[in-house]
Amino acid sequence: MTCSNVAFVVPCWKKDFLYLECLLNTFLREFNSGNLCDAIIVMSNKVEVDDFLKNYPRFKIKNFKFESLDEYTQKELCKENGIINIKKFYGIYKNLEYDYYIPVDSESAIISLEKIYEKCKIEDISKKVYGSKISRSSLQKINSESIKFLTSFCTSEKEKKLINSNIDISLYTFWSNMPVFENKKIKRLLKFIRFDNQKEVLEKINWYCFDHIIYQYYCLA
Repeated sequence: MTCSNVAFVVPCWKKDFLYLECLLNTFLREFNSGNLCDAIIVMSNKVEVDDFLKNYPRFKIKNFKFESLDEYTQKELCKENGIINIKKFYGIYKNLEYDYYIPVDSESAIISLEKIYEKCKIEDISKKVYGSKISRSSLQKINSESIKFLTSFCTSEKEKKLINSNIDISLYTFWSNMPVFENKKIKRLLKFIRFDNQKEVLEKINWYCFDHIIYQYYCLA
């Protein structure tokens, strides 16, 4: 079983193995119903990949691809370093053949994969982002740090001002839309943030730089 069009991207680490098991079981249920897609699971290191597959060998199937983040970082990262969001970008970076990507956390569960490609396409072509006004300082920081991360890769003040002028960071948009990353757009974003320059990306990203919000800001700008 394989699907070359849609891939979920799931960051995980050793303390979340039980969550990941539950999530992947919901994928298997859908696969048995004939609803197919792939999932890219990004662990912190190769040891975690090996440990997970040793304990859960039933997940050694073509639809599940396992990546190790330490191949990118060459070091351990912590939550504050933005390891969760780096994992999602890295999973896409290593698997650029899909039309659409859906980044989710390991604590998620799949309700249905029926017509998942069509749903991704509708989400992408709608060109709409929904959000609500926020007052909580933690959410405000997510927005401000996400746009700060994005604009830090601008090559001119004019470019930076253009992005800032098109984004209303008083609106919190995380998970207001289904997180769908379209292939051409995410490729352009990865090129814009110079993702192949690990040192620069790792120096700039932190826990508050949310991958979905960064993608939305890039598309809006």
